[in-house]
This record gives sequence, structure tokens and C-alpha cells, in this order.
Amino acid sequence: MKKIILVAITTVILFSFNSCSKYEDGPALSLRTKKARLSQTWKLDEIDREKVVDVSELSFEKNGDVYLFKQYEGTEGTITQEIYGEWEWEDDKEKIEIKWDNITGIDEYKILRLTKDEFWCEVNHTTELRFDRK
Repeated sequence: MKKIILVAITTVILFSFNSCSKYEDGPALSLRTKKARLSQTWKLDEIDREKVVDVSELSFEKNGDVYLFKQYEGTEGTITQEIYGEWEWEDDKEKIEIKWDNITGIDEYKILRLTKDEFWCEVNHTTELRFDRK
């Protein structure tokens, strides 16, 4: 009888962790803080589930600084862009708002998945981005 109760309690606990994920695509449980998982350099892998060929990297710092590096081929050769800004948590850490320097407006990144190796988000309610750890 004690074994059955133990198995039942264990099953309930495991299923409750699966349903408690803050983000749509997980993770269900992490020992690292959200800030620790986010604060690193991310390489853009997919836009709306299509592989990206150009180089785009997004770096979040724990102090609130953010840096975007983009490099792609234009009609007159390789174009490189570097944009700096500041980020902060919104909606109980379900979203990130970024205010880019010298750009009007604020971008909203709704977090879909945030692990130590993956960062998936939806930008301004339209475009899904998937980043891998650099």
C-alpha cells in the first residue's frame, strides 16, 4: 500500500512540473535563473522556422545592455550593422522589452522557450525567432 501511495505522489509531482512551465515551449524546470539563461550571446538560427544564412547575433548583458550584430550580403558587398540598446523584463518575465539606441520605439520579445542553449521568441506579435547559444 505504501508503494502505491509513493508512486501516486511521485506521478502527481512529475506531471505538475510539466504543467508549470512559464514559457509555451519550456523548459518545465530549470535550476538557472531566467537572467542567467538569457545573459549570453545568441546566434540567430531561424526566422519563422526558416533557416537563416546571414550572420545575426544578439547579446544580453546582466546589467541591462543589449547588442545586435548583423552581417549580410547587399548589392554592394558585405554589410555590417551594430546596434546597441537596453533591455528589461516585462509581464512577470514572460517578455523582454528592448529600447534600441537611435531607433524610435520599443521592441517586445515574447519568450516562447529559454534554456541555456536555446532562446525562442516572438517579436512584436509577428515574427518568430529561434536562437542557439553561440
